[in-house]
Amino acid sequence: FRLGEDVEAISRATISSWALARGARNAARRVAEIYLTRSDFGIDASYEISALLEIEQKNWEALLAEGFIKEFSTAVDDNSVLSFSVMYMGHGRLGEMLIGARDYSNVERVLSERGAEGNLLLLGMRGSTARLQQRRLALAQGGEIYPSTEGSILFAGTGSAGKLSGSASLAVAMVMDASVDPQQPFRVVYGTGPEGNEFASRNDVQYTMPPGLAEFLFGAANPAPNTAMGLAQDDSGPRLAGLLALLVVGLTLLLVAGTHIKRKFTRG
Repeated sequence: FRLGEDVEAISRATISSWALARGARNAARRVAEIYLTRSDFGIDASYEISALLEIEQKNWEALLAEGFIKEFSTAVDDNSVLSFSVMYMGHGRLGEMLIGARDYSNVERVLSERGAEGNLLLLGMRGSTARLQQRRLALAQGGEIYPSTEGSILFAGTGSAGKLSGSASLAVAMVMDASVDPQQPFRVVYGTGPEGNEFASRNDVQYTMPPGLAEFLFGAANPAPNTAMGLAQDDSGPRLAGLLALLVVGLTLLLVAGTHIKRKFTRG
C-alpha cells in the first residue's frame, strides 16, 4: 500500500482537507471491497457495482429509450436553440460514469466548499450554450415551481468525458430543491417569459426515475446479508472496514506530518 500513489487526489507536494478526506474514503472503500466480501459492506458494494455496470454497458440511445436520459429544447432568440439532456446524478460513481472522474471530483469539491447538500441532476447542453441564463432554470412538482437559487447550479465540465462525451458541449449540475421528491415524477423547466416573470411561459420535460435506478438508489433491493449466497451474517465486517478507514487516515496524516518535518529540517 503506497500512500503517495494509492490515495487519490493527494500529491507529495500539497494536500487539502477535502482531498485528504476524499482520497482516504476511496482508498478504504477499495480495500474493503476486495477483502471484506463476506461483510454487509462487501455485499452492498457488490450489488452496487453490478447495478452500475448494467448502466455503463448501455449506450446513449438505450439510456434514452428507457428514460434514464430525457431531452428537451428551448428557443433563446429568433435564430438560436438551446438543447438539454437531463439525467439523475445523485450518486458518486454514477456521476463519475456520466461526466468523468475529474469533472465529478470538481463538482464534489465545490459542493463541499459551499456546504451544499441535496440530490443532483446533470444537465448536458448543446447549441447556444453561451445564451444560457441560470435564473431561468427550475424544477416543478405538484403544481409548484422551484426556481434555481444562487449556488444551486454548478459547472460540471464541457462534456469531454463519460457518457456525456460527444452529446454535449457544456454541463452543469443542479442541486435539487429539498421540497422536490426525486422518486416521484418532476419537471425540469427553462422559463421563456419576460424578465421578472421568467416562468410565465416555459419549455420543460418530465423526468421519472427508471424503476431500476430508483431501486438501486433508494431501495433495499439486494439480498439480506444473512441469506445472500448462503453466507452467515457476521457483524465483524463493518467494524473491520471502519478500522481500515481509520488506519488509512492515520497513515496519511503521518505522511503529511513527515513531509512537513522533513521540509523544516531541510530549510534549517
